Amino acid sequence: MALVFFAVLMYFSAKAANCAAGVEWVMEGKSWVRVYELKSIKAYTYSNDLNLHLIDAGGRKLQVSVTLLQSDRQIWDLTYNGILHSAVKNGAETNQLARGTLKLPRDG
Repeated sequence: MALVFFAVLMYFSAKAANCAAGVEWVMEGKSWVRVYELKSIKAYTYSNDLNLHLIDAGGRKLQVSVTLLQSDRQIWDLTYNGILHSAVKNGAETNQLARGTLKLPRDG
């Protein structure tokens, strides 16, 4: 019985850390956004971890831990470049926590 419990626990922990990125997108689990088309970039803290809430021009939403993204340098670099582009060039809406921690410019 303990072995079954352990197997189920490992399945859900591995599934939770399923994060990937491409040149123009980032995904966690089954949710993904186009990082160069973000309309909203907001950060919130949950359980001592910074989480990003991203919404792209197509209305897709992604809520993901910055710690998870930063655990893979390539994924973080691809994601951050898109976030920065969306904030600077697209004028994506941001909140104070996102601007401060990600060093993004103010809206407008």
